[in-house]
Amino acid sequence: MINRFVKSVLAAMIGLTTATAVAQIQDNEPDVLYIARQDINLDGVVNELDNYRLYGVSPIGSINLSMSDAAVMNFSVSPDGASIAYIGTTGDGNQVLDIISSIGTLPLRAPISGIMATRVVVFNDYTWLIGVDAQGIPVLQGYFTATAAPVGEHRFRRPATPVEIDPTGRYALAYNLESGGITVLRLPTFQLVDFALEGFMVEPPVWSPTGSQFVLGIVAAPDAASIDVTLVDLDASATRILYAVPDRSEIGLEWSRMGHYLVATEATRQTIIQTDQPRAVSFQEADTLVNIAGWSFDDTFALSTLQNAAGELEVRLIDAVSGTGAILPGLSALTVSSMQWSNIENFLVVSGQDRASGAFQLVLYDPIADTMRILYAGTDPSIVTSTIIWSRDGSRILFTAASSEALFTSLGAPLGLYEIDLADNANLRRVSSEGTAVDPLIVRYR
Repeated sequence: MINRFVKSVLAAMIGLTTATAVAQIQDNEPDVLYIARQDINLDGVVNELDNYRLYGVSPIGSINLSMSDAAVMNFSVSPDGASIAYIGTTGDGNQVLDIISSIGTLPLRAPISGIMATRVVVFNDYTWLIGVDAQGIPVLQGYFTATAAPVGEHRFRRPATPVEIDPTGRYALAYNLESGGITVLRLPTFQLVDFALEGFMVEPPVWSPTGSQFVLGIVAAPDAASIDVTLVDLDASATRILYAVPDRSEIGLEWSRMGHYLVATEATRQTIIQTDQPRAVSFQEADTLVNIAGWSFDDTFALSTLQNAAGELEVRLIDAVSGTGAILPGLSALTVSSMQWSNIENFLVVSGQDRASGAFQLVLYDPIADTMRILYAGTDPSIVTSTIIWSRDGSRILFTAASSEALFTSLGAPLGLYEIDLADNANLRRVSSEGTAVDPLIVRYR
């Protein structure tokens, strides 16, 4: 079994943002999006009766982008940031799809029928809803982003089948581990894509961050001693084995940020696999797993973490080409909680607690020069569990921390959303509205 602590660390630390064309966002348009509950009654209390709303932050302040009659479930932003879509629930319990293709105009609305929608994925041409019907069968529904008019739908055959859209919006994939079946559709036509796989699926498919390719774990026979990490290239109609995991244990597969590498996680070992040639480097230290915990913006470097004999998290910088690693001594002063690479440079924002003073900190760290700059320090422990998000241009950082106002909530300590502008002497400002409690898991830049 894969260590569950490892999975939680990877989920918190690893970044999967890929390079893409970016829409021109006007100076007066919001470029920060978040979901929060608002104190509608102005009684200083936020609870389940206060619906989630979608907010945008512009230079003039935070504004509600969602329709007033719908509680927002989740939202999606197109890869270039131009289009926004969210699933809402109206007062009568019905679900709706709202699409914002132009900031400043009312969202386009489509009623959702026949399914319980759980996720929305928007692109500039099409928007996709993923949900289940009354029998628990997964359903994929498509809509034109410009008009919210329906394109069509596809109903899959088996229940409990996860559905994933590839990052380019050209393919949809569904799988069932119990049956070993995989279905790939070409979008927007819902045409079945043929490809050949020999063996039995034991590890579910994972899309490449650049799209059109996915990897999965296959065994040649039910009693096979090894697992073949297999790459399927849909555009090239090709399949090839990247790496054979030598023992038949549970594994996890994670792509690097730009898709040049793949990380295969076993019980006490991780292996970095180069995806364009047969090359792999394994990391193992006694019975302790060395975690590959995040990639630089260009896949040149990876971070690894290891719990040393004192139970402390030791951070290393790994050169992806050579596979060599070096301890980052500058981080030894912190009990590290999470790390996020910049989108354009080899810098990290690290959250943690200073071992000497006990202060909770956000720091800007250069792992090459081993230099550190404190961006924020205080007594608020929520900093170390905060979601940290870089802007696309690497000039600003979003994070959540305890709200600076007297706001009570029965749902846990209320959080506000804050931004640090690195280009403006690390100026700190609150960007979420007063009287709101932010959901820290649903925050992003456009």
